[in-house]
Order: sequence, then C-alpha cells, then structure tokens
Amino acid sequence: MIGLHRNHIVNLMTLDGPLLGKPAGRLLKGPIEAAAMPAVGDWVATDRDGTVQEILPRRTILARRADADRDRVQVLATNVDVVVVISSLNKDHDIERLTRMVTLAEGSGARTVIALSKSDLIEDSQSFVEEASARCPRSEVIAYSSKSGENVDRLNRSLKPSETVVMLGASGVGKSTLANTLLGRKRQKTAKIRGSDDRGRHATTSRELFPLPGGALLIDTPGLRAPGVLTEEAGIIDAERAAEVEILARSCKFRDCAHESEPGCAVTAAVESGELPPD
Repeated sequence: MIGLHRNHIVNLMTLDGPLLGKPAGRLLKGPIEAAAMPAVGDWVATDRDGTVQEILPRRTILARRADADRDRVQVLATNVDVVVVISSLNKDHDIERLTRMVTLAEGSGARTVIALSKSDLIEDSQSFVEEASARCPRSEVIAYSSKSGENVDRLNRSLKPSETVVMLGASGVGKSTLANTLLGRKRQKTAKIRGSDDRGRHATTSRELFPLPGGALLIDTPGLRAPGVLTEEAGIIDAERAAEVEILARSCKFRDCAHESEPGCAVTAAVESGELPPD
C-alpha cells in the first residue's frame, strides 16, 4: 500500500499498475483497533476493485500513542527499513523532542538516521551533531541543508536501494522539502514556518510512498509534534508489543474482540500461557 488518505481511501500498487481502494466494510465496522487497519507500507490482499480484505504479516511497525486517545495505538508506517528523524537547526530545535522521536523510531526495529536540517541557518552545526550523537549513540547523525545542498548527497547515500525509508519530524522541519530534493522534483507541497517561533504549519496531510532515483522507497508523513513514545506511565505499550498484539488479534474468534473476556480470544490465551506479558 503506497498511500493513505482521509475517509480510509488508499492507494495500492499492483502488478497491473496503481489502483485506488478502500478497506472492506467488515474492517470498518465496530470497535476495530487502528493497528488492525491498513497502513502505508503494508502488503495487502485485495479484490480486483481494490477492496482490502487482509493485511499480510508486518516485518516492522512504526507506531505511537494517538493524540486524541492515549489508549489507542496509531500506526504511522509498516515494513520500514530506515527511519529518518528530522529536526531543524532553528529556534524550534528541541533535543528532548528529538530524543523522544528517536526512541519511537528505534522501537519499530528499523535503522535510525538523525537528520539536522537547515544547517545553513547557523555558523557551526558540529556542536548540535555531537549533542544528538551523545543522546542517541545508535543513530547516524547528519547535519544538512536542502537550500545550500550541504550533506544532501551524504544523506542520500545512507538510503540503500530497495530499502523503505520513512521521515519523521514536527511540522516545518523540512520533511517535504527534503522529499522534493531527494526526488529531484517538486512533488510534495511545502509551507513557510511562523516567523515568531520558527514553528511549522502542516503541509503534508496524508502518508504516501514514493520511489527515489537511487532505488529506495520514501514515505513522507504529516508533522508529528507529540511522539507518544514508550514511557514509565502505566498502560503505555511500545510499538513492538503493539505489533505482537496485532498479529495475535488476527486469530481471535471475533473480529471486534476487545481482548477481555470474549471466547476464542488469542490475545488473552497468549497472556495466560505466558507467551505475552500481561502488562
């Protein structure tokens, strides 16, 4: 699946070419978990008219806590190899938010690259690179500028052919501008940031996948200001466990299973057997 839009409209890529589709009605009825709905990056089984009937097992899953409902998992992308976490080197740069987003990215199981954008706005970006490297030692850190071209080639080289790459960051950090730069054409809409605080406005409103000239596949996402990552707070589930629950839920007797006292629940059975932790 290469695109996800409002009203559950999805873009599919098939052997016969692109196809517009939508999840089957049974997937949309009742209290279905968001993690059980199609996401960009999914391989799906569909009818000829594009009706999505089944989601194939996911290799990796990038997910967070939803803003409106902290008990609900929101899947951002699936089957991702690399997460590029972007933070701009202007007044809106926040090392704490960056660290939380990297934690979210690492929880997906994908390789993480930190991209510090708009390096042309400051005289020396090295101190920011060192700070991010110290906070997130497992991630490669690259300071770059889409405007001047500094380190764009280096960032491009870190994205290998056949890899699926997703960009993660707040609005205004330069995700869509970078997407256009890597694509070599203006494909994504961009928007100017606010002059008062350098915070961005939403330019991307859907999630889409694009092939890059170098052979990688790029997923652009809407701005993400509150990562909703794993914390010590009770009831928060990380992306890895969300994926486990999602896979088990497919074996439940009832599609709208709440995983509480329903007969034939695969999730509660896994908890009782010790296969899945209870908390």
